[in-house]
Amino acid sequence: MTDDVLLKAQQYLNEGQEPCDVADQLGIKRDTFSKAIRTGRLHNIKKKNIKH
Repeated sequence: MTDDVLLKAQQYLNEGQEPCDVADQLGIKRDTFSKAIRTGRLHNIKKKNIKH
């Protein structure tokens, strides 16, 4: 993945989008996208569950 794609992908992840959805939006294979997260090239932001 190019630096531009990584930057855009990280922006989507920061917004709380699911990794599989981001991969689909950017036309990246899901396994390639998952590998980028596992190797630290991308950081998946965990959603926090808010209980009322």
